[in-house]
Amino acid sequence: EGEAGALTTLAHVAVLLGRNDEAVEAAILCVRLCNPDTPTPQAVLAYNGLGIAYGWSGNFERANAALALAIEIAGLCEPPVSAYQPLLNQAWIEASRLAEERYEKGEIGNLEPLARLIDDCRALEQEGAGSTVMPGLMPAARTVSLVLGALLAAWRRDVAAARREAELAVRSLGGIVTWLDAVVHWMLAELAWLQSDWKSAEIALREMKELGLAVEHEQLACMAHLLLVQVFEQQGKFPQAQQEQRALRARERRMRSDSVSSREAVVKWQLGARQSDIMQQFLIEAV
Repeated sequence: EGEAGALTTLAHVAVLLGRNDEAVEAAILCVRLCNPDTPTPQAVLAYNGLGIAYGWSGNFERANAALALAIEIAGLCEPPVSAYQPLLNQAWIEASRLAEERYEKGEIGNLEPLARLIDDCRALEQEGAGSTVMPGLMPAARTVSLVLGALLAAWRRDVAAARREAELAVRSLGGIVTWLDAVVHWMLAELAWLQSDWKSAEIALREMKELGLAVEHEQLACMAHLLLVQVFEQQGKFPQAQQEQRALRARERRMRSDSVSSREAVVKWQLGARQSDIMQQFLIEAV
């Protein structure tokens, strides 16, 4: 259980740093360490972590499958565990998928799956069942829930609802800068985009990028680049859009390079551990 918990933490940290391969690897190993015959909160966390790792890696189908398993296991635990955390992550993954799909196709896709997920989350919140498997994540979950509501309203072109949710999301932030500040700036950019306030959208997305880098959340920095490309294209600023695309590719190359270096370090550590085991066995046999 202790090792599974450590791997869950490793997967989350690797996601933040943009080391997708390492994140998925750690999350899969964590899942394998859980007893398949005994539904536990640890298993819920493991599959939830795997879903997040797959989601940030761009594999949305596998992300949803892992999070669906987390929700199923949560209901089988004795006593039952709240499915709110993996359900909220499903909504986040769907919002991220829609933003990426808009980048590829030029328009937002079907919003109904996201709307259903947000409705399910809000229903749990109203029932008092909107708790996370890790209680310390509750403040973050509330901010994410409000941001998702604002994004959905903005994409539906409901200015009043988007502003209402956005104001609550901004007020939910704490005094210390975290990755949530970057997420809120994404929401503010979408609200400005809705109103064709391109200057405010650009400012919010540049701030999102800087905040992502300040808290070492490489994935959010990449998302800010992706969104800026779309905002520039909407204005016909194609040279700026191309420049932003080049910056995104450069960041992605650095992330891949860091990931390779990280895997090399792990292999070195594993070889050292194996040599230590061999030496211990030799000493035991010698005695």
